[in-house]
Amino acid sequence: MEILRNSGQALVRNWGRAVLTSLSMVVGTASLVLVVVVGISGRAYTLEQIRGVGTNLVSISNEGAPPADALNFDDLEAIRKDIPGVQSSAAVVVARPSVTMDGFTHRVTLIGTSPEYQTVRNIQVVRGEGSSTRTT
Repeated sequence: MEILRNSGQALVRNWGRAVLTSLSMVVGTASLVLVVVVGISGRAYTLEQIRGVGTNLVSISNEGAPPADALNFDDLEAIRKDIPGVQSSAAVVVARPSVTMDGFTHRVTLIGTSPEYQTVRNIQVVRGEGSSTRTT
């Protein structure tokens, strides 16, 4: 009983210190939990990014080439048919046009690809709709 009475009196005398100590314990515990959750989430995200790249992925780009030397869909078909060991291939086309909206001009990036891109990059579509038709 003596210990409880002394501790109660110490809390009443130093109530500000007791409140600050309790608050620091809550903040410290919450920050530790947050750091662990962020670490686990970051690890999972990083591993998914690495899985998406793959260990056997080859990327071919000739962005600086003149238009006559640009890769086209015939080149993609030749890669699929003539190179042994190619399981899948996909084309990616990037354009950076200017778009005018509400009187303001904005530079946007448009990225187009073929349906095989999902297989090549190991992408799981969570929501949306895919199409296997290609328009040129």
